Amino acid sequence: MSRYVQQSSGIQVPNGWPSLHAISDLTPFIGPSNWSICGRCTAKGDIRTFSSNGRDGKVFNFNIRDQAGSEIRISGFTEAVDQFFDSIVRGKTYFVRGGRVKKADPRYNKTNTNYEVTLSRDACIEAAPNAEAAIPVDSFQFIESLKALEAEGVQKGSVVDVCGLVLSVGDPETIKSKATGQEYTKRDVVVGDESMLRVPITLWGDSASRFPERLQGTAVAFNGCAVGEFGGRRQLSMSRDGSFTETVQTPDPRWLRLAQWAPRAPTNENGYTSVVDPTADPSAAGAGGDRSVDKFRSRLTVGQLSAINVAEVEVAPKTVFVKAFVTEVKYQKERTFYYPACMNSAGCKKKVVQEDTGKWVCSKCDMKFDRPRYRYISRITVSDHTGEADLSMFDEVAEKLFGISADEFQVKTETGGQAGEELLDAANLQQWVLRVKCRSDTYNDVARVRRELMGVYPIKPLDEARGMLDVITEHMGNM
Repeated sequence: MSRYVQQSSGIQVPNGWPSLHAISDLTPFIGPSNWSICGRCTAKGDIRTFSSNGRDGKVFNFNIRDQAGSEIRISGFTEAVDQFFDSIVRGKTYFVRGGRVKKADPRYNKTNTNYEVTLSRDACIEAAPNAEAAIPVDSFQFIESLKALEAEGVQKGSVVDVCGLVLSVGDPETIKSKATGQEYTKRDVVVGDESMLRVPITLWGDSASRFPERLQGTAVAFNGCAVGEFGGRRQLSMSRDGSFTETVQTPDPRWLRLAQWAPRAPTNENGYTSVVDPTADPSAAGAGGDRSVDKFRSRLTVGQLSAINVAEVEVAPKTVFVKAFVTEVKYQKERTFYYPACMNSAGCKKKVVQEDTGKWVCSKCDMKFDRPRYRYISRITVSDHTGEADLSMFDEVAEKLFGISADEFQVKTETGGQAGEELLDAANLQQWVLRVKCRSDTYNDVARVRRELMGVYPIKPLDEARGMLDVITEHMGNM
């Protein structure tokens, strides 16, 4: 008797397994034991260790793509690592069942589905050799050419598949995260295509280590590249879930056009032009141009600000501008909203403590004061039509935003008995141009992006109108 049962997809599922689901049909409402999927492993991460509540653990993840091209990330913790890690091979097909389906975090998960799976203790993974022919070896959704990256609709943080002629291959480098102390391997590859544009692609981890220099001068396809910008030019960063190949087996018109052009293409990087970021300041890329147009291009939406991921700020922070409304000041009387700081005129901002004598002492300056200078340490939520984001901020910026110093706020709330919410109410629903610094940070052993408000600038309606008119005029001139 066969140990497989034929499904409508044409793939035979092991006896006793739940019905086969398309990856796109998985939702959190399906019970952890009521589904099974079949797909090809497109990416497999290394084992990572962590410590939580005094207990050590380990985790790994891998991606499965089914015959329809839908891809999902699957994570296994501790026992699942021991049980499945060695048996999963990139490029092979597998049946998977048993696990909790949950919403994916798009900042870290770059697959083309909205959910991801955490394997349960009764999870099962089996090789699926009978599905090899049914599931494509590769499944790309290429952009038409590198020229498409210059479109304003391709936002920072969006994920694309690209193919191009490899113009240069950098050496692998090891960098150390300032936030976590963890070391990462990276390698920069520059590709160009028949649009005569070029773009750098940063590879990470295993992909960076195994990218061969022999591929220089060869057409290569890259899957799962996050769009970024530096110096007014587009750049790509292939996620750890991404992949590359020089042999696209599934017939694809875009790949065929590139393959036909590649043998006669120039291989010197200087023969190509960098892809310009349409939202960046053209003067940053050496393009010049009208300053009012530059001002609008250099701004991000709040949605684009939220989409900045850890990989983009791992090595160096990124400063961006956003036009948004303050929709919430996160004030609670019982939580820290300001702190007593040193009064030293030399600019020390260290927290001071009060002695039994009533004097305030700064351990850094070794000085004593009759009273401290209170300084804000607070958070706000800002919003526009694309979403919302939480920002942290310190004294100088907060005072400009709130319209009251931390010293005054402390006196009025702690001595005068006035409600803090009333003092801060005027700041709500005010629109500003915001300068935000994004940097890598760690919270509970998880890397994240910290967004700090560094400057606030009032909206000038006349300048805004002139800038919008210049942008519209420029677009009409390009039609």
